Amino acid sequence: MKRTGMSSVFRKYLLSYVIILMIPVAAGMISYRVSLDVARNGSMETSRMLLDQTRRILDQRMAEVEGFTRQLAIHQDLNRLMGERVAADAGSTYLLWKTSRDIARFAQTNDFLEDFFVYLRNYDAILSAGAVYYRPSHYYELYHYANMPYERWIAEILEQSHQRTVIPLQPFVGARKEMSVISFVQSLPLNSFNHPPGTAVVIIDQKKISRLLENISREYGGWAYIVDRDGRTLAASGIGEADIGKLTQNSGRTDGPDARYLRDGTLLMTVRSSYNGWTYAAGVPQRAIMEEANVIKKMTWTVTAVTVAAGLALCLLLAYRHTAPILRLISIFRDHSALPPERPVNDYDFLHGNIAKLISSNRSLQEELKHQLPMLRDAFTKRLLRGEFNARGELEAAAAQSGIPLPGRCGYVGLLHLNGYAGMDSTDIFDELHAARVLLRQRMETGAAGGAAGGVPGNGLLATDIDTDKIAFVLLMADEPDERTEREVERWLAGIVGFAAEYRIASAAAMGGAFRTLADVARSFGEARQTLEHAAWAGGAGIWWYRRLVQQTDSYYYPVDAELRLMNAVKAGEAKEAQRLAAELMERNLAERDLSVEMSQQLVAELKGTLFKLLAQEAFRNAEEAEELRRRIVRIQLSDGLDTVRIQLFDAIESCCELVTNRRLQRDSRTIADIRRFLEERYADADLTLYRIAEHVGRPEKYISQLFKERTGENLSDCLERIRLDKAAELLLQSDLTIEEIAFSVGYNSAHSFRRAFKRLRGLSPSAYRSASE
Repeated sequence: MKRTGMSSVFRKYLLSYVIILMIPVAAGMISYRVSLDVARNGSMETSRMLLDQTRRILDQRMAEVEGFTRQLAIHQDLNRLMGERVAADAGSTYLLWKTSRDIARFAQTNDFLEDFFVYLRNYDAILSAGAVYYRPSHYYELYHYANMPYERWIAEILEQSHQRTVIPLQPFVGARKEMSVISFVQSLPLNSFNHPPGTAVVIIDQKKISRLLENISREYGGWAYIVDRDGRTLAASGIGEADIGKLTQNSGRTDGPDARYLRDGTLLMTVRSSYNGWTYAAGVPQRAIMEEANVIKKMTWTVTAVTVAAGLALCLLLAYRHTAPILRLISIFRDHSALPPERPVNDYDFLHGNIAKLISSNRSLQEELKHQLPMLRDAFTKRLLRGEFNARGELEAAAAQSGIPLPGRCGYVGLLHLNGYAGMDSTDIFDELHAARVLLRQRMETGAAGGAAGGVPGNGLLATDIDTDKIAFVLLMADEPDERTEREVERWLAGIVGFAAEYRIASAAAMGGAFRTLADVARSFGEARQTLEHAAWAGGAGIWWYRRLVQQTDSYYYPVDAELRLMNAVKAGEAKEAQRLAAELMERNLAERDLSVEMSQQLVAELKGTLFKLLAQEAFRNAEEAEELRRRIVRIQLSDGLDTVRIQLFDAIESCCELVTNRRLQRDSRTIADIRRFLEERYADADLTLYRIAEHVGRPEKYISQLFKERTGENLSDCLERIRLDKAAELLLQSDLTIEEIAFSVGYNSAHSFRRAFKRLRGLSPSAYRSASE
């Protein structure tokens, strides 16, 4: 039965993968027919992009050259020199030298500006980068156009008016070397037309421009050139002047990109610059265009054959891999199902039905949890009132689990007492009290909503039943309470008490002092209980506030719940919280009350006794530090002064918390070491799970997972994977086992998952790792 079912699922997967395999094979055959067009368009687009990129770069460089001449036109010293009247053999020599030095700095911003000069008509001098030539002939001897005599150079270049004039490619002799250059000439100032006072000439080596065109010839073995608006050659790469002239005569003028084929099959592309009217042209040989298409043509059948063979093998592998989990799921459902062991007709229907049952069961469980949510909220409120939360994180986690928002950290704690039911324990009385509590809690919850009549603005309410005739409530506020807030709370309480009176229920409300952190809720609750006891003794109803009571001066305040909260904070290792509670107790007794010396000594003795109780517990036994701490606690005496007592008490509390923290760290270290030993021993077990690790160390799964992450900075699963791969690396280097054998020996269910994990962590595949070591 199992073999038949597996074959059925396997065949379905295999057929699906084969159909999918045929789709790219058919697409590959179709792509062969369009490969020529794709290659042609791709080459054309790439060449056009290179050509356009060259145009943009050169336009930018020439714009910088033009910008350079504009900067010269507004240069103060240069304008001053051009405007001076210079007598024979007179003039500002220093200003000439200074100006030449200043303009030399511009040559550093652009390699096109390395060779330039400025001619001053009135001085009949030439300024270059860092040099002054007092006669143009001196400059001409060193730098001149090979085909341009001196007189023509003076007349056409220096004395003639120029507006953004570009002189085409000319042979040039400079610094005893020959080169081809183009020149950018601009008369100074910019608005001078006849007999300009100055002329700026920028000489640009053709090689600097040709370097921008070499990418095209190097990429495709083609050629490229640049001509100006009059068809004069400015730069060329891979093509002669005569050929450029023929192409220029036969080409039309277009403002946008143009492409056409020449007689020899070369693709000619041209683009015209809107900045200066230059035409950029590139030729791509036909063999470069067809080269990619021929490669595609030759490779098509080879790739198709290899793809089909490899694809069929991969289809078999994938069909097996994806069939195995489905069969395992079916086996698990069959083993845990109450149905007969016969295999179902359709495996997917079988899985669908069982998964639907799981989802239905999960939803039923969620509904049950929703029904339990009020109980969780009630339990959270009671724990908050009793001060059982030792850390803020624990409190926030419990609130999130209970679905209770905490809109504020400040507020009040109060008790609402239903008077007149003391000593009555009949069923009717209990039913009446239950109905009264439900009625009043509904009134409290609706009245405490922000914006409701008589409500406390913008805050939340937590309420729970303490006894059959008492309701405890916590008013949460975003801001610290003040007198205005207290008046609003009193109006709200008056509404509650008045509402109870409408149903002939006598009630009294007792309010503790304001709390400013959630850790002080228990203290405020204790004050509310004291206030309620005082109200019961006074025999009055209405609203009672703790701060309005007359404080007793003949006894100290140290209730049992305050001592328990202090002990719990110390046992949790929360030194700051424990010191805060101790400081609060001392403030309540020694600052707010006028205790006698005997009562103050008794209070200090009680606090010392609390610390002795802690040291007597198991967590502090057999510790040398505990004995020293006991001696320090004994030495705490009120006669040393209150400040000294406070410091000594805080130091003792901090030492106790350090002992707790150290013990916890030692225990955690032992647990971590135990986990590591277990992983080293059982890493080869493929069924090693977090549950089995937790079972071994005797701790919950979430606890050991979080502990391991906090203490080591590494996830437990990552540590197990690292150990397995370290062992696998040793086997790869020291044994002749196959990859599959090594994978199973280190705890992997499949060689594929092992290879993937090994490459992810080591950066090499297992076979490459073994080969590299050899």
